[in-house]
Amino acid sequence: MIINKKQILLFLCAIDCILSADLLSAQTSIKVKNTLDFSRNEMIAIPVSELKSFLNKNKESDLRIKDSGNKYLPIQWIDYDGDGKGEELLFLANIDAKRTNIYTIISEAKTKIPEMKVSTYSRLVPERADDYTWENDKVAFRVYGRKGRRRLWQELKAVPFPAVLIFG
Repeated sequence: MIINKKQILLFLCAIDCILSADLLSAQTSIKVKNTLDFSRNEMIAIPVSELKSFLNKNKESDLRIKDSGNKYLPIQWIDYDGDGKGEELLFLANIDAKRTNIYTIISEAKTKIPEMKVSTYSRLVPERADDYTWENDKVAFRVYGRKGRRRLWQELKAVPFPAVLIFG
């Protein structure tokens, strides 16, 4: 059997086309547009339904997002129903005024997802009955549970001046 240059070229072209098709199936892009006159730093939420074609060919755990400068961005999956599968993908987009940014979704298990600096803290407060508290780098909040509101009400009854409480 004699193999000529034309057959080798066709064989290499076929391999290249197959590899290109695999690369395309593992990559997609998202356009984020800022129509305002000021830059924005916004959380982008992508429902898993919009990622179905990508996730049919790739694992959720292998998904990465890169910005236009090829920098990997931190991502977070939200599992609303507790089944261990993400229903929504979150990432932070920095967009200049009147600009459109393109973010690339790729499948790349070898690259570690960058971590974000922790700026928010939240917890149940068992030492204060059934309260819940959260804070970030700008403000702090507390939600009083039923027991905490009752205890607060009892303490305020002893106060000798009128007090107004709003229970929501």
